[in-house]
Amino acid sequence: MIKSTKFKRNSFWRIEVKKETPDPEAHALMHDILDLRIKSIKDVQIIRIYFIEGIKNRIDIEKIASTLLCDPVTESFRIGNFSANQKPEVEVFYDPGVMDPSAENIISALSAMGYPNCQVKTGKRYLFPKNAKPKDIEKVANSVLYNPLIQHQAQKGEKVFIKPAPYQFIINEIKITGKSDEELIEISRSRQLALNRQEMLTLKNYYTNLGRNPTDIELETFAQTWSEHCKHKTFTGTIITMAEKLIIFLN
Repeated sequence: MIKSTKFKRNSFWRIEVKKETPDPEAHALMHDILDLRIKSIKDVQIIRIYFIEGIKNRIDIEKIASTLLCDPVTESFRIGNFSANQKPEVEVFYDPGVMDPSAENIISALSAMGYPNCQVKTGKRYLFPKNAKPKDIEKVANSVLYNPLIQHQAQKGEKVFIKPAPYQFIINEIKITGKSDEELIEISRSRQLALNRQEMLTLKNYYTNLGRNPTDIELETFAQTWSEHCKHKTFTGTIITMAEKLIIFLN
């Protein structure tokens, strides 16, 4: 079991990998920080984090770290945490339920190496200079370190591996029958369907004849297939050429 500064103890290993040569990713990040006009951050170090559950002994986890997770020529690894000198840091991970492509690839590789039924979670740890201002670190984190739609900053006591609740299918009907034109337009706007008045009226009439309302999935399907991207509404309009216009004018 590995002690983590952010996560509760559990039956998993924490492996950190860092560059021992100049890091292009950290160099690019410093350019982003300079673009934000932040002066208190002169340097940043990026460390990749891997949590692995399902490996029993340290010999195996060191073999995995050295052969699968780390490039021995340019990188080094540690079981646990690099840097004990309490530098300001931000750890970023994918939200529960969000696909982690790197983790999926590692799980496949572990299975091929003879370690089936493992769980893997990946993330990144950003270390900042001791004199970096907390408000500047927070600005960098919120601006360039993660996407809040699919990622988050690790919080103290956060669990690493969370079993999702059992999926429950719920039918969600959207009431459009009996709605006025203005109400239909508001439904399209609020649900970001991008369907115009005529299209919403067509759907209303269709489902009125069926004697029911559409589900949210049905509405989304119509919105997608009737979109400009898929249907090219512009090209379905009547096109009058200049020659035809001339004939109409002369007549």
